[in-house]
Amino acid sequence: MIDPETLSNTVRIRSLTAGIGNSWEAQPGKMLKQVADVELPQIYSSYQFSTDYRTPDQGRRRVTLYMTVPNYAFRDFHATVTVHVIAYKQRKADLFNKTYTESGVRIQARCQNVRTGAFGMKSAIRGSSLDAYRKFFADLRVNLGRVLASRNS
Repeated sequence: MIDPETLSNTVRIRSLTAGIGNSWEAQPGKMLKQVADVELPQIYSSYQFSTDYRTPDQGRRRVTLYMTVPNYAFRDFHATVTVHVIAYKQRKADLFNKTYTESGVRIQARCQNVRTGAFGMKSAIRGSSLDAYRKFFADLRVNLGRVLASRNS
C-alpha cells in the first residue's frame, strides 16, 4: 500500500553541471510503486497494489505493507531515498515499523557528457534512484524473512 500523497509527490531537481536552465522532476512515490510491482511479486505470489489499507484474503503469508517516501533527494549525482515501512499482519497488528535510507550509485559521467546534456541527467536520476530502491527492497526482503520466520517458529 502506498498512500495517494506519496504517489503524487514531485521533487524538483536542478544541476549547475548539467545546465542551470534545466530542471527535472522526480516522482519518488511513482518510482517506489514501479519497483514494488517488480520486487514484491518475487516475495509474495498474491501481491496486490493498493492506495488504502486492505487485509489480505488469500495467501499463506498474509502481510500488508504500508510504504511512504518521507525524503527523496538527488545531489552530487546520486539519489538518496528514505522509505518508511509498516508491516501489518491480519487485523492490522504490527509486525514491524522501520525506516530505511539508501543511496544510489553516483552517476556523474552521464550528467557531464556534452553529447547527452539534459538526457544524461534524466538517465542519471533514473539509474541512481532505481539502485537506491533496489537496495531498499533487498533490506526489506531480509527483514520480512526474519520476522515471518520468527513468527512461524
